[in-house]
Amino acid sequence: NVTQLAWGTAPLSLQAGESANVTVQTENAFGVATAVSADTTLYVSHSAASSGFSLGAGGPWTVDHFVLPAGQPSVTLFYRSLAATADHLTVGDEVLTGSDTGWTDSTLDVSVAAALNALR
Repeated sequence: NVTQLAWGTAPLSLQAGESANVTVQTENAFGVATAVSADTTLYVSHSAASSGFSLGAGGPWTVDHFVLPAGQPSVTLFYRSLAATADHLTVGDEVLTGSDTGWTDSTLDVSVAAALNALR
């Protein structure tokens, strides 16, 4: 049974304006990827105002929830920040404004550097 969520992506380092794919997966208590038995809505958040998630590489960068289809243990999203920042990403199975009463949420730290052309 699924007990926790995880980012299947190592901590990210990228430049402002770049997008990166990030994987969210459902896991059992032993950290093994485990498929969901029914379509499941998952929620994502970020701490930086300049960042966002998308279901496609080209945006729009406004995704705050998505459906993980039944029978699947993971899904890939895209992340982007338009400004240099230290961002903190969270995924949960409940709206991320209350206490965590379902599966254990997961966090991922992201380091976004200034774009190279902005440094010239």
